[in-house]
This record gives sequence, structure tokens and C-alpha cells, in this order.
Amino acid sequence: MDQQPYLSVIIPVHNTADTLQRCVDSVLNQTVTFPIEIILVENGSTDNSPELCREMAERYDCVRTITSSPAGLSLARNCGVKAARGEWVAFLDSDDLLQPDFFEALFKARDEYDADMVWCNYLNVWADGRQEHCFADTGLTVEKSVPEAVAGILLDTSTSASWNRILRKNFFDTHKFPEGVIFEDHQVMFRWVAEAGKLVHVDRPLYLYTHT
Repeated sequence: MDQQPYLSVIIPVHNTADTLQRCVDSVLNQTVTFPIEIILVENGSTDNSPELCREMAERYDCVRTITSSPAGLSLARNCGVKAARGEWVAFLDSDDLLQPDFFEALFKARDEYDADMVWCNYLNVWADGRQEHCFADTGLTVEKSVPEAVAGILLDTSTSASWNRILRKNFFDTHKFPEGVIFEDHQVMFRWVAEAGKLVHVDRPLYLYTHT
């Protein structure tokens, strides 16, 4: 990769050979023009995911593959952050998808508000075509105070997930995912929204949480 990436998209990979290509394609097909690197963190798969990761790294200049011990999602994400070269970081699960304008919308909000953390909504999507909106999805972009952001998580009008937001890379100099726990996002997100800086919410379902 010759061009310095502006954004690093970290995708932990564990036994998702059937969905990995479409996941990566949803990043490759983003409408933004700034350089993106995709970091595939292979995390102890027993299917042919490792081979697919290597093939993608050879096929696409913007894709890199690293390996973490098979010790869970948090370790994989932390390894990805450590390897990231972008000024901004985003996370994507390898069985999910991004709408084509996911990053365009989030970085537009970042620029408008000079934000430090921007997040959006997600849409539940099933293989048979069913979809479920989880939130209001008004289309508005709104700056949030820390109490408002925390209340949104507590009242389920927002989500504590890490995969629907962008954060500055240097934020992770002092913040990491807790390893060896379940619901790792929920463990840290209250602290993260309290310490990230300026918070902005894009009330649109730009992340597709897929169900088989």
C-alpha cells in the first residue's frame, strides 16, 4: 500500500468464509474518495477463512491480513487497532455489511461538527429478505451530550456496539477492548462516550446486521 490510509477498517474473522467476500466488498464499494485500509484479523478459524484472507490481501492493495491467537473478538480488535495506520478507525463484523454511504454519512457529520465519535443505527437483515428497523431512523444528524448518549444506551434508543461508529485512532492509545469477557462493547461504551470528546449521532440505519 503506497498511499497513507485516512481510515482503518478492522474486520475480525472467525469461521466466516461464506460471508467474508461480501463483507469486504461492502467496504470496497464505499462512496468516499479518501484512502481506506482494510485489516482482516484472522482469529483461529477452522474453515477456509485464513486462505480467503490471504487471497484478498494479494488481490486488493488496500487489504492487509494479520493473525491473532484464537482468544476472542476483543483480542482480535485490539490487534487490529495496534496494526492500524489510519487517523480514524472503524470496526466491522465479518458476517455483516455496510450501506454504500456508511462512511460518507459519518464523516460528513464528523466534518460538520468537528466530532470525535460518530455513530449511526443498524438494520436487522435476514437471508429471506426480511428487515427490522430497531430505532426511530429519522434521518437527522444530532450532537449528543454524554448524558444523552448514555441514556440512549440504557433506554435502548441507541446501541452500545462498536461496529456502527468511527473514532480517532489516538483514542485507542488509552482505551482498549476488555479481553476474556462477553458483551465486550457494552463493558466499555459508557466510558468511551464519556471520554471520547464531541459526540454525534446519525439517525439512519447504515449498518446491516445480518442473520442467517
